[in-house]
Amino acid sequence: KKLGISPSQDTELPEGVTASRRKGDPDAVFLQNFTETTQTVRLPHAMTDAQTGEEICGDLQLQAFEIRVLLDQ
Repeated sequence: KKLGISPSQDTELPEGVTASRRKGDPDAVFLQNFTETTQTVRLPHAMTDAQTGEEICGDLQLQAFEIRVLLDQ
């Protein structure tokens, strides 16, 4: 499974984590953890949390059954 940010920057997703992209201005990336444990997703570049406005880069911790929406500028 890949998080397709661009053809040259794909990120491996842990088992049980899905990612989908909604095109827009900016694009929205939906990350969903369908497991009972915390999972780590490495982001290929900084993104903005749609709910908090926080800039996130590097590793993102998804809690059990958590969904995060990130804005990709």
